[in-house]
Amino acid sequence: MINWIFNNFKKFENKISIIYKNQTYTYLQLLLQIQKIEKNILPQIKKNEVVAIIGDYSFESIALLFVLYKNRNIIVPITSVAKSEIKEKIEESYCDKVVKIVDEKYFIENVVIYKEKHEIIKTLQEKNSSGLILFSSGSTGKPKAMVHNFDNLLNSYKNKKEKSLNMIIFLMFDHIGGLNTLLNILSIGST
Repeated sequence: MINWIFNNFKKFENKISIIYKNQTYTYLQLLLQIQKIEKNILPQIKKNEVVAIIGDYSFESIALLFVLYKNRNIIVPITSVAKSEIKEKIEESYCDKVVKIVDEKYFIENVVIYKEKHEIIKTLQEKNSSGLILFSSGSTGKPKAMVHNFDNLLNSYKNKKEKSLNMIIFLMFDHIGGLNTLLNILSIGST
């Protein structure tokens, strides 16, 4: 079931997948980046751990998202630059690891949170499902963590028809609308 998105990437290999900072990347380059990250960081990240990605859209962060999905991790994208907000989100989402991407290099730090993981997270881990933790906007108070089954979300794009479109993602990497747009684009072979 996991392989369909990666099979699509192979099928679209020569098409442009991502344009980031005036650099174009093909679907083949995206697959190769995913493989490179797997070799370099997966020995440090266990299957089913809760892992935060600190940063916004970039070629590297998108590839990392798919590596963690494939590894059955529960992923917490965090785009904030405020240290206090990052710390709160890491604690609220029961993170085990944090990955920061700086100048195409990956920095992994362990997180120790002295509380038992939420039942929804435990259920995802027991079912060997990939997850996604996003936060509400906080417009009515403190932002709340929302846990999603990433397998279900991604699989909703499984049988989409190939299209050649160029789209701009304007919602952040930690926003459900932004991730929906990203997944739709990459599932249909668009840019």
